[in-house]
Amino acid sequence: MVRIEAAGHALEGQIEWQNAAGASIGGQTFPSRSGDCGELTLAMGFALALQIQLLASTVPEPAKAPPPPPARSTPPAASTAPPAPAPAARTETVVESRPPPPPAPPGPAFWGGAGASAGFGLASDPTALPRLFATAAWPHAALELAFEMTVPSTTQRAGGGGFSHEELMASLAACWVRAAWNACAVGKIGELRVRGESVDVPLSAVGLMVQTGARLAYSQALGQRSIIAARVEGLARVTEGTVTLDRTPVWTTPRFAALLGIDVAVRFR
Repeated sequence: MVRIEAAGHALEGQIEWQNAAGASIGGQTFPSRSGDCGELTLAMGFALALQIQLLASTVPEPAKAPPPPPARSTPPAASTAPPAPAPAARTETVVESRPPPPPAPPGPAFWGGAGASAGFGLASDPTALPRLFATAAWPHAALELAFEMTVPSTTQRAGGGGFSHEELMASLAACWVRAAWNACAVGKIGELRVRGESVDVPLSAVGLMVQTGARLAYSQALGQRSIIAARVEGLARVTEGTVTLDRTPVWTTPRFAALLGIDVAVRFR
């Protein structure tokens, strides 16, 4: 019960709490010294709301009703309708994301390898040339240093006697790279070694040999760090030499030469 009464020249409010039977269970008095009814009403309303909230928190929760007993299952009625089709199986596609490959290290890539060539015009007969090389490669350029030599070969003259000869060369190639193709300018320098055979006085001679030309090569990867390449070279001799036996010229180095070769290389960086 809430009431506000005049108490002389002032106002006084009272709140009385009663139980369900109407008996008083407590109360509170709110004197107003200023005589302001609105201020007194706000104070009593706040106290009333707070008391209601406290009383509500002390009321025990009602007990939950027990769950109903399970219904008795009855056998399904016979039906002539066909069974419903089973739902289609769902498939999920999982896309595995992989981290991007690490960036290539700055600077050139270094390759080393070996190869073999068939040479035409380097000796009196076609000859084989094994070689070793090292290459520094950029995305569109490459620089190669190589060492090669011809297999010793023997040339016999019709009247008897003959000579054996071999070539040892160092080469430098500057290449333009386009995908798997290489186009190179090639320079070679070395020596031609000749020795007489089946003659009265066999002598040895060494001559300077300089060649220049061009190369075209095509490479194919064998793995992440190895390649195989086929190449063809055309060469022109800058220096010429003549072999003589018993003061008679028997062979002159050809002006032009050609090579067909295969190389295998491994990347070190």
